[in-house]
Amino acid sequence: MLGTGLIYVEEEYEKFEIAYNLGKKAWGFGYTTEAMQEVIKFAKEDLGIKEIMGRHAEENPASSKVLDKLGFLELQEWCQVQ
Repeated sequence: MLGTGLIYVEEEYEKFEIAYNLGKKAWGFGYTTEAMQEVIKFAKEDLGIKEIMGRHAEENPASSKVLDKLGFLELQEWCQVQ
């Protein structure tokens, strides 16, 4: 297995959100973008989902590029205090 990709309900924001994780050996081949295109297609066509949210950690610019390639628009920045 190379990684995971999914869509789930983000209850705090009452939105659907995509999430993905890929093993380091598979980085840089476009696998995440390709897989998430199919997840989003399924969500829209089979589940009727109209709006999907995506987030990435600021320290992970590659994840930001995936969201860009998938057509996501940056609407706001989030800050999480721990």
